Amino acid sequence: MGCCGNKVNKFNSIIEGWKNVIFPDPRIELIATDRAKICGECERNKSGVCIDCGCVLIAKCRSLSETCDKWL
Repeated sequence: MGCCGNKVNKFNSIIEGWKNVIFPDPRIELIATDRAKICGECERNKSGVCIDCGCVLIAKCRSLSETCDKWL
């Protein structure tokens, strides 16, 4: 699908994360809490934004379609 497909997937992932910020789900919040602990100690976290991908971490941690090589 090329780069445009990747942009669409990234956009959908961002929307998913922000939806889960606005409408919290207890199951997703457990996952987000674990991810946020890892991100909180990460050198790539600059003021709540991942410098590798540019995502706002409050939403990235809540997007189940997002990944990070530091998350298990």
